[in-house]
Amino acid sequence: ALWKLVGIALSLHAAAAGPAKPLELNLQEAVVGGQWDDSEQYIKSVTAASKEEATRAAIKVELDAAGRALTAKIKAVEAAIRMGASGSVRVISPTFMWAQNSSHIFVEVKYAHKMSAPAKRAEISECTLEPGSLLLFATAPEQNFRLDLKLWREIDADASTWSTGSVGTVTFKLIKKAKGHWDEILAPGSVRPKNMKFWYDMQESLG
Repeated sequence: ALWKLVGIALSLHAAAAGPAKPLELNLQEAVVGGQWDDSEQYIKSVTAASKEEATRAAIKVELDAAGRALTAKIKAVEAAIRMGASGSVRVISPTFMWAQNSSHIFVEVKYAHKMSAPAKRAEISECTLEPGSLLLFATAPEQNFRLDLKLWREIDADASTWSTGSVGTVTFKLIKKAKGHWDEILAPGSVRPKNMKFWYDMQESLG
């Protein structure tokens, strides 16, 4: 239903000329709150009253923000379901290493509590890259692994990639949205995991 609204906002032609009507409805709250009919009627009335592309652009920005908010809610529900299904299986944060060059951040995750421990066999149930975050959830018979990183700067989430490596490892190749040096991989204010390491071998190979 959300993307139906996006389609209306982008494709509907103005029925009458006139100045852009100021937004009077909090469209994001209305969409996230499930007020579909009100949101649709509002979009139709605003776009019909104005030929200004800026009006349609403003609506699309609000709808995109609503989409991200809805996605976050869905992920929270899915995480709660996973936690409930896991029963007494504990969830730990896996150890990982990172390195960088001017255009990329490289991350290797190991399904273990520390680098020197043997890796567990685990199956990835969720791997999500967002401009400002990385989320990995993997399940194993005795324990589950969850890595949730808030990043120092934004990445190109669509162009960034990940792949499974040797048993018990996952490697991420994150493309920086803006080239340059990152002081850290974690966003300011984030708690630094004790099992986070710098990937010296990779850094040396990058120069």
